[in-house]
Amino acid sequence: MQNLKDYYIKSLQDGRNVWLYGQKVDVTTDKHFAGILSTISNLFTLFDDPIRRDSVGYVSPKTKEFVHTAFIFPNS
Repeated sequence: MQNLKDYYIKSLQDGRNVWLYGQKVDVTTDKHFAGILSTISNLFTLFDDPIRRDSVGYVSPKTKEFVHTAFIFPNS
């Protein structure tokens, strides 16, 4: 089974066109994106850790899938 971090990085290699300083770049390997790629992909590793998983996500009542807490809608 592929972990979520690897799945996320692979999902960015979907044929999108990203240009930086007049050059087409691959956001998964370009040094300018290394910091943000590391930050976001490391957040996904929390989902793979059974001890930390519940502190960063929840089961969506709409999709019934485990999602990040950033997707919680306010009740009021």
